[in-house]
Amino acid sequence: MSDFVQVDIEAEIVRLNSLLEHATQLMAKRVRERAECRVRHKVAYARAYLGASGAVEERKQTAVLTVENELRALEVAEAVTDAAQEAGRNLREQLQGLRSINANHRALIS
Repeated sequence: MSDFVQVDIEAEIVRLNSLLEHATQLMAKRVRERAECRVRHKVAYARAYLGASGAVEERKQTAVLTVENELRALEVAEAVTDAAQEAGRNLREQLQGLRSINANHRALIS
């Protein structure tokens, strides 16, 4: 019975390692997407601000309204990146817990 449990624990560690590797690659993709959204937003804002007329605050608000879509895309990209980062943290915590269980289990069957 103990050997079967040990094999299951080790298989789960391998599975979580694979998921963590995938999460790391996904996180890199999300960070790149967020960076591209940030650049698009900044450039669009600068163009809108420079193209607006009126007082400084009026130009700022005109620029904000003009780049609404870019700002929304940036906010979504940041939220998705945060979620991907949290998923990676969760996987690491699960893996750490399972490694502790594995060490304890190995000590019991030795």
